Formats: sequence, C-alpha cells, structure tokens
Amino acid sequence: MIRRRCPNVWIDRKTRIERGARVSAEPTGAIFIEDSRIGAWSRIHAGRGAELRLDQVSVGPFCVIDSKERIEIGPRSLLAESVSIRDADHALPDSAPLFDYQFDVDPVIIGGNVWLAAKTTVTRGVTIVADVVVGANSVVTRPITSPGSYAGAPARRLQSSDPASAAAPAEEDSAT
Repeated sequence: MIRRRCPNVWIDRKTRIERGARVSAEPTGAIFIEDSRIGAWSRIHAGRGAELRLDQVSVGPFCVIDSKERIEIGPRSLLAESVSIRDADHALPDSAPLFDYQFDVDPVIIGGNVWLAAKTTVTRGVTIVADVVVGANSVVTRPITSPGSYAGAPARRLQSSDPASAAAPAEEDSAT
C-alpha cells in the first residue's frame, strides 16, 4: 500500500482515481483502498475515528461514500453513477435548535459481488450480503440478508439469484 496526500489514507498502486475524485480522511479517520477504481468527481470521506475499506470495488462517477464510523465494501462490487452510501443520519433533538444536531451512526457492510445501480442510496446500519443487485433509484434502509435482486424505496426483493428458485415466486425479505 502507498499513501497519497493524507497520512491516514492508504491506496495501493493498482487503484485508479479519475479526474476530480476526492479521497479524504479527518485526523483520526482511516481509508484503505485496494485494487479499485474511483470514478470522476466521486467523494470518499472518513470522519474522525471512522474507517472506510474498499477492496476491488468499481466506484462510478459522482458517488458519495461518507463514513462517520465504519463502511466496508467487498470484492468485485460495482457502484454505478451517483450512488450514496452513508453510515450516519442527522438526529434532530425535539427541543433544541436545528444547529445543535448530532448524528445517529451505525456501520454499513456490503458484501462481495454486489451491484448498486445508478442513484441508489444506502443508509446507516445496512448490511448487504454477497451476490445482490439493487435497482436504480432504490433506497436501502434495512439489511438485505439473501442474495437476489432488490428495487424500490424502500428496497424490496424482486427475485432470487439462485437458478433453482427462479421458477418459484419471490418471497418477502427483511429489506422491507
């Protein structure tokens, strides 16, 4: 691994970072990128104390991956253009002014061989197992625990990627 521009960002020599892409980490955050491609104008950021790992991931243009705790994306995963992955939401207190907001934070773990189609959003606390396809413009708000295809807002299971179950009707998954 080599370091590029930030002392706490490690990017190996096989990784390609396209024009305008930005990879940054705050002082106690850490980013590890191996054998990946970061598309043009994408933003990858690790906040204070956060960890972000990409291993053989293709990140399309204009994507945002923003970690305040932990985000991991597994091997051979594909992120199409304008995908957003964040492990934090704004927590607005009932009686406090809006500028006193804090964050609700939970890690995001994405397995290998996952394809997130254009403009997919993955929210905090989501785990996606390997061999999943998420359709364009989908919002993943809950864990996806079975391989297959998902789409919608919130994302719901469309079909299984197991050829033996292709003839059977799709069953509901916990992604709803």
